[in-house]
Amino acid sequence: MDSISSPAAANNNDLKEILNPKEVRRGIQIFNKEKPKDYKKLIKSLGKEKHKYQIFLPKKNGGVENLAHEVGHIENSKSKGIRKLINNKANSTDTRNQFNTDLNSLMNFGNHGKSGIKTATKDYVKSLLINQEEKNASNRGLKIMKNLGASKKELEQAKEHMDKGLETYRSAGKANLFTTLKNTVQIPSRKSESIMVNSEIARREKRKEIARLNKKKE
Repeated sequence: MDSISSPAAANNNDLKEILNPKEVRRGIQIFNKEKPKDYKKLIKSLGKEKHKYQIFLPKKNGGVENLAHEVGHIENSKSKGIRKLINNKANSTDTRNQFNTDLNSLMNFGNHGKSGIKTATKDYVKSLLINQEEKNASNRGLKIMKNLGASKKELEQAKEHMDKGLETYRSAGKANLFTTLKNTVQIPSRKSESIMVNSEIARREKRKEIARLNKKKE
């Protein structure tokens, strides 16, 4: 589950759907094993239907700006017009799951195996939507912090941190798109490394993480 290590906000109804399919049960088991108290609180909260949204804010990735950013996502979901449309598309379960699956494949194996101009076009549109949604959430978050009395220095630091997060999404989107295009123009036997910056380092770290999780299961 991405929410173990990354800040996230989600609608309760969406979470119920995500936690039900068989393919994510292993992820739930890992979440339960890594953070049993958090897992039990989540399930209890979903059962009571007391809250409409859930925000995950791990300690190592915590901070006021991260909380404000996630609240920004929720505010986007309750807005109207183009902002609401972008939020619906960019934060849909299908869009985020596909984005995360592709990114994990690039980090672990150097290639997601996708090809085709049609697929590349879809990747490009999804990336644009996600980037805009992240930008909108940051802008909302900064406005919330300002209204709550954050100082000019605090706002500048928060914006700098949020901009770095947005750049991560942009880089991941470009890597996903360019890898799809590369797969499209190359013959199968030559499809190999993605163009992600420091992809080899990222893959090594991911393999270590997987090895640690497997060791804990034994």
